[in-house]
Amino acid sequence: MRTLIFQLSILSSFLGAASISVSEGATFITRVVFDDYRDPFDTTGLVGPPIVIKAYPDPLPSSQMVTTTLTSPDTAGATRVATLTHLNPTIELGVIKGNSSAIIFSEKLAFGTDTNSPTLLTVHYDFTTIPGSDGLDAGTGNDHMVISVFDTDGGDNDVRASLLVKDLDGSLFEDDLADLGIDIQTLGEHYIPFSAFTDINFEELTEFQLQWESRGLAQFDGVLSFAGAGTFNTGSNAVPEPGFLFPLAGLATAFLGWRRKPRDQS
Repeated sequence: MRTLIFQLSILSSFLGAASISVSEGATFITRVVFDDYRDPFDTTGLVGPPIVIKAYPDPLPSSQMVTTTLTSPDTAGATRVATLTHLNPTIELGVIKGNSSAIIFSEKLAFGTDTNSPTLLTVHYDFTTIPGSDGLDAGTGNDHMVISVFDTDGGDNDVRASLLVKDLDGSLFEDDLADLGIDIQTLGEHYIPFSAFTDINFEELTEFQLQWESRGLAQFDGVLSFAGAGTFNTGSNAVPEPGFLFPLAGLATAFLGWRRKPRDQS
């Protein structure tokens, strides 16, 4: 487990680069936010500790699902369905298997696994549930999708991520982030041009889905801060985005509080 000093150094380095310029005079402007994680999971009725989705080895639930209506005024609005699944929950003689967790804290989505706990987290957004709309216009004035990785173990485990998008005409695109040039274990904002999403009309977006999978035997922790769409401002009046700067002290406290305790079944 990383020390407090190391955690704070990682967080400090990211805060210093919260507004990323990919070239001189270019600043990315996020105009549509799919999720900023201000709305916590609705964990009513789940087995385990409050506010946390847990996936256990047998005999407790190896998969749990929650449905939340997004109400944060900065997001586009959607119905969010999150499913956490332990991929190898069967009890084996002499093998101790750990738990997995997903939690939203301090406007971040955290995903963590214990040792010997391969796990899949699927977070799906249905934009057709936005009142008065058949879908989301994420395309007007935008040309890139953005996903922000706030923290990661950075190589302690074999992890992968994929995304799916679907439009009103039924066109669907799904691919690994690695195939789109994005490493989920690299901190910062990651940009995907709309042109990479074959046949998708972002002006009539109906679904967005992110899958995050820990496939190895080692412990893993990762944190996302937002996902959305925007464009690069290359003009002379490019202004950094203060909305994605976070207070370090408060975040560090929440982050350390989320770190897993020794395994239990509660």
